[in-house]
Amino acid sequence: MPDEISTGDTESPQPITKNLHSFLIGRSSGIEFGLDLTETRGVSTFGRIIPIPGTAPSIIGLTYFRGGIEAAIDLGLVWSNSSALITSESRAVLIEVEGRRAVLVVDSLLDLFDCGPNDLRIDEGKYRLTGQIGEIRKDGSQVPLISAALFLQSIG
Repeated sequence: MPDEISTGDTESPQPITKNLHSFLIGRSSGIEFGLDLTETRGVSTFGRIIPIPGTAPSIIGLTYFRGGIEAAIDLGLVWSNSSALITSESRAVLIEVEGRRAVLVVDSLLDLFDCGPNDLRIDEGKYRLTGQIGEIRKDGSQVPLISAALFLQSIG
């Protein structure tokens, strides 16, 4: 079984508010992204991925995570048609919103980042198909912010 790190939060995710927010910062296919920590249920190294014929190209198969079988989604294929290369740095990030769960396949995890309202820009309508809802300003750069809820809707 893969090594796991739990966020400890098993309650339903809370919506983003005007207070300080925590984000998991990662990279997939060369693109940095931020994911609201309240929508993250755990991080693990990779176990086996079993391909599923006939699914969307971004759904690369099924994987075991915390006693359950979850859909594994390659974030790189969603954003850039460039598949993540699964290496020792790759991670499986379990996201969950309103009982819907999936595992995001990412190249690496870089940081946990707290930001205030001045470093957060939300624009839900602009990027709906990729799950991006805005950007986080981190170290002078704009990092795309993913909403797990929109992302899960976009993949069906």
